Amino acid sequence: MNSYVKKLILALMCNFTIVSFSMLMADPTPPKGNGLEKENPATCPDDPLSLEKFDTNKNGKLDEDERKAWEKAVLDKYDVDKNGILVPAELKKFHGDQHHIEVLAKEKAEHPDGLKGTGLEKEMPSTMAGVEFCLDDFDKNKNGKLDPDERSAWEKAVLKKYDSNKDGYLDSVELEKWKSRKVYGENIAKMRVEENSKPPPPGTGLENEQPSTVSSDPLGLAKYDTNHNGKLDPEERPAWEKDMLARYDENHNGHIDPSELHVWKHGVGHMEGIESGNNPAHTAGKKKTNEKADSDKTSASAQNSENKTTASTSGE
Repeated sequence: MNSYVKKLILALMCNFTIVSFSMLMADPTPPKGNGLEKENPATCPDDPLSLEKFDTNKNGKLDEDERKAWEKAVLDKYDVDKNGILVPAELKKFHGDQHHIEVLAKEKAEHPDGLKGTGLEKEMPSTMAGVEFCLDDFDKNKNGKLDPDERSAWEKAVLKKYDSNKDGYLDSVELEKWKSRKVYGENIAKMRVEENSKPPPPGTGLENEQPSTVSSDPLGLAKYDTNHNGKLDPEERPAWEKDMLARYDENHNGHIDPSELHVWKHGVGHMEGIESGNNPAHTAGKKKTNEKADSDKTSASAQNSENKTTASTSGE
């Protein structure tokens, strides 16, 4: 076999590799179904989407038509972006509501005379200043405790935020959310007390940080990356750091302390969870872009190899 034939075969094999690689990197088949295939209705009759309400023939299960009706009802309520699929964030909300209804039904069964009060009678506000709904915010006469009128105002404020089903009572699920937030606030407050007892270090505390790429973040990269190169250049950074200080520097010491940095990152993480959960295209889009870039590089490399082979052949 002469040199020309060998090089021709090599070029053909290279083209075949490019085509095969492109086929592998093509967009995958979009997911089928609506995300509810492995889900089942709750058995708790208090749930508006329970088995009892959709099992019209009362055979103890969902037949085909009954399941279609149930899935449609679930999608109508939880498919926020109306794409016909329950993505992870929407499924999490669906599961959370199922659990909440079951817990509340159990608590009602344990109190046949009805749930009395607000569920906060044995609870107290945090004594640490700056924590959400803390004692200092409601102790108007500054006697170090909640008098009846002050307690009423405090319970009303907590209920307004944490009583998700608006029944005027904090059940165990809602109460746990408030307690978790209280503990989180106290941990941040403790960090701030320690930070405020020391002079701030030099700089803004943001020198090693980068803005988020979350589209819903008002202090995200898109707002400050004026030359659109995907990063903060030295001349773009001051504007971002100035706005970050204005929003997160709660003790106004000109420095983003660890506690303030934690609050910022916690908020960004929450926004990322919502965006990636409700928009699968957000994650898929990034993956697709990276895959396309890799594919283009491979194709270009293969093409260069082919061109060199052809040039060499022509020279012969």
